[in-house]
Amino acid sequence: MSVGVNLGAITYYSTDFPFINAFKNASKWRTVCVKTDPGCTQNQFTKEENLLQLDRNSWVKSLPSPEDSPVYTRVRSLLFSGQENTYVGGQYVVLYKGEGKIAYGGGATVIESKPGADIINIDLNKKRGIWLDIISTDPQNTGNYIRDIVVIKTADRNKLKSQIFNQKFIDKLQDFQVIRFMDWMNTNKSKEQDWSQRTLLQNATYTQTSAPVEVMVSLSNKINASPWFNMPHMANDTYVTNFAKLVKAKLNSNLKVYVEYSNEVWNYSFPQGAWVEQQATKLWQAPQYPQKAFAKRLNWHGKRTAEVCEIWKNVFADRPKSVVCVLGSQGANPWASIQSLDCPLWVKKPCYKHQIDALAMGAYFGNYIGLPKNEPQIVNWSVDQLFQEINSGTGLDNSRTGGALADAQAKMLASFEVANQRNLNLFAYEAGQHLTGVGRVANNKTITNLFIAANRDPRMAEAYTTLFNNWKNSGGSVFVHFNYVSPSSKWGSWGLLENIDDETSPKYKAVKNLIQHSSSPSN
Repeated sequence: MSVGVNLGAITYYSTDFPFINAFKNASKWRTVCVKTDPGCTQNQFTKEENLLQLDRNSWVKSLPSPEDSPVYTRVRSLLFSGQENTYVGGQYVVLYKGEGKIAYGGGATVIESKPGADIINIDLNKKRGIWLDIISTDPQNTGNYIRDIVVIKTADRNKLKSQIFNQKFIDKLQDFQVIRFMDWMNTNKSKEQDWSQRTLLQNATYTQTSAPVEVMVSLSNKINASPWFNMPHMANDTYVTNFAKLVKAKLNSNLKVYVEYSNEVWNYSFPQGAWVEQQATKLWQAPQYPQKAFAKRLNWHGKRTAEVCEIWKNVFADRPKSVVCVLGSQGANPWASIQSLDCPLWVKKPCYKHQIDALAMGAYFGNYIGLPKNEPQIVNWSVDQLFQEINSGTGLDNSRTGGALADAQAKMLASFEVANQRNLNLFAYEAGQHLTGVGRVANNKTITNLFIAANRDPRMAEAYTTLFNNWKNSGGSVFVHFNYVSPSSKWGSWGLLENIDDETSPKYKAVKNLIQHSSSPSN
């Protein structure tokens, strides 16, 4: 058994604070007009980002002159806007290269300012989040614009050259044996196709694109955890090959690499599925292919997974056991898994025989509880009643047999049967509770509060232990929770921790306990 975790997305409002240089979590540049600036009549976000002149690393090369046509007079980047910011606070130094001036707002006040280095104090009790405005840049028109901005705690300034990650982020991530980088790679919104589009280390931020490969590998090496990479759905063979070569060159040789093509291609919520379906219907459009578009999508997903697998295995030909190739599928729909694994529309042998090693599913429990048809009942529930439904059912008119945990186990067994028939391992690419309002229920504050309270209840640790034991007993192996750190909201309570300072999470304690009792000599 190996226990892993998905990392949360890199955003300006995230609460995990992974990087010692906080600007790597900053938002994209937004065009702003402030009425104290010449020619500006009111404070506003002007939404003129298409007019920005950016370099390869997304640094702003120039601002409009007063006589120019754009409305914006400055550019702004946001930071620390999450619901929980207990880790932030205190004195920071802002370092930058180039000529110009930066102004600050929100919870930030300037203590000292000189060219290339500002000292600010952050107090988020006053206002949520901070922002940095570039109000002038490259005033001599020599190309020496403001760039390479660093926002770092003053106490950590001497660590900038030797550390990438915040120590607390590392400390609480220790012991996980697999790290899935799906959200760090911006998989569900990826536009990367050619290797030249990949994120470089020197990119201004990592919030709009993927984290650099080097950073993900560095984190894996740092905590001795095997990385799980999701190849962008549009990535060409050269991209996949170069990605694999870079990982091979930099990853510790004792670590395995888990490789998956995109993420949840079956899911209509994500754009990659529609793109895959377009490719599939183009390929299989002749009269001899009468299958529905969704079936073609699944077949093409299997085909591309097989091709990606073979590229990675060829790069690691001298270390064949280092690459574990994964096909992710819909746990609630074994037919979808069969279509992707067998890919009968492909003229070659079944896809799973092209060096695919594992079928992966989402091992969640409780997703049906928040459906609109259950709203009239659960809106009056106590936390006790919710756990009754989770553990044994009978709390709803349409309860699943045995409750939410038993329902999840039934899906595990069905997926294991599909995998076992093809001599494949069964992994959980995501796992955990799935208590969230669906559709209009997401806006029901009473139900949101019920779900959040349940996630903070000690009984959730017991539910996780049951889920994990059911997973093992159902034939599953690698078990990857979704996710590491994220605040609870109406959209769900996905994080094992709600913020990086969280010391009370029953889910986190349960999973760490599972790791201690399920560690294996090799992950």
